[in-house]
Amino acid sequence: MRFNSYPYILRTKIFLFLTLTLLSIIAILLPSCQSYDDKLQKNLEEVDRLIDAEKHDEALTRLLDINDNLQDNVSPEVRSEIANKLGTIYYTQYQREKAHYYVLDAVNYSRQAEDKKALGRYLWNLALAVSDMDSLTQILGECRDINRKYDNTFMENKARIFLSRFAAIKGDSEKAKLIYDSIAASNSGKNRSEIIDLELEILHSDLCATNDDYEGALNILHNIKINDISLDGKVTRFDRLYKITKQCGDYNLAFSYRDSMEMYRDSINSLKISDRTSKIENEYSQRLMREKIERNVAVWSGIGVAILLLIIIFFLVRQRKLKTAQLALIEKISDLNIRIAALTTETEEMRQDSEMEQSIAEKLRLNKEFFQTRPQYSTLKRLNLLRDTEEIDRQKSKEILDAVIGQFADACANLCHLFPTLTKDDSLYCAVFYTGFSKEVASVALKASEDALRRRKSRIKQKLSPEMFEFIFN
Repeated sequence: MRFNSYPYILRTKIFLFLTLTLLSIIAILLPSCQSYDDKLQKNLEEVDRLIDAEKHDEALTRLLDINDNLQDNVSPEVRSEIANKLGTIYYTQYQREKAHYYVLDAVNYSRQAEDKKALGRYLWNLALAVSDMDSLTQILGECRDINRKYDNTFMENKARIFLSRFAAIKGDSEKAKLIYDSIAASNSGKNRSEIIDLELEILHSDLCATNDDYEGALNILHNIKINDISLDGKVTRFDRLYKITKQCGDYNLAFSYRDSMEMYRDSINSLKISDRTSKIENEYSQRLMREKIERNVAVWSGIGVAILLLIIIFFLVRQRKLKTAQLALIEKISDLNIRIAALTTETEEMRQDSEMEQSIAEKLRLNKEFFQTRPQYSTLKRLNLLRDTEEIDRQKSKEILDAVIGQFADACANLCHLFPTLTKDDSLYCAVFYTGFSKEVASVALKASEDALRRRKSRIKQKLSPEMFEFIFN
């Protein structure tokens, strides 16, 4: 009972350990049980919170991770949203080329999804990242039209302010003024926006300057609170103050405005040069590479352990089967020993030599089958491949012979008892030949020449019954 239960318990423990290892590998390779869409939505909401808190570095890292791990079935609407967020962050960090790349993606995905409402916002962001006047005018025109269609007055007015400014630059003051008046009229009541008010003031100053109303333009610019505008807005304000005061001939004041403008422009340039986004991208790439290496190491380690355990289980099962087969053979040999002992004690008149002969032959067969489960039999098969006796390892051949003697000693004794003229050396030769020794290996193991062994075989033939000789030597 103990012999049978121990391997079973051991195999059970190994099986459980292997199962846990494989489950660990699966856990590494597969995503969490939370649905991908829910997880993606939760991550995008977290990005929005980070952007609102002006934690742009963290938001960028999170977005890069989301963008790199998007599944193929993610909709164009979601892709456009992610691309737009990336473009917006790069724009706030004055990385216009990168911003343009992602915002253009956002626009294309939005067109693909036929999401016109979102397209109006993305076109505005694309306009911010474009410097070519003709392209910019076309983008702003589409941006204005789409936002007007979907009653997004705020985005429509932002686009129209730029279009009015372009008209003024091209010298079409009348068109610029018409657009300005229209925007001013629409920016009221529930649609009123302080941001549009600020943009209108700058546009108003531009229109005044275009019409040579420098005093009016300066008054408007002086009334703009500097803390209310961005770095770009500060550069724009001081640039206009510089140009207008210079036009008016107040060079000292003009140069002081220019110095202020250059100071803010240097601040923008320092942000461009520092390029914090590239640092974040590099750190993200390095972290991604480390995680990939760690994941690969974990996976291959797990696979290695699993393979090792499978090999161990394979050999344990094989060993178990081998032991079971050996036990069965031992039991059969024991039964034959009892039968042969009983036949041996019978009187000459009662004993049937044919039955004794059959029992001994069966015992020889069972011993040979048992010997074939032992490691010495594998060694014997390798030595049998050699045809030069000088190449045969004498120590190994002796070890094989000793194993044969240990295995067949009892059967050889039975053989000598049944055939009294057979010597012990004769019976050993019978066992050696029956086991499967080649003549070369037998010659080395028994320390006799091949001719001597052939002569012995002829003598043995005279001592055995034809049936037994045929059984052993055929």
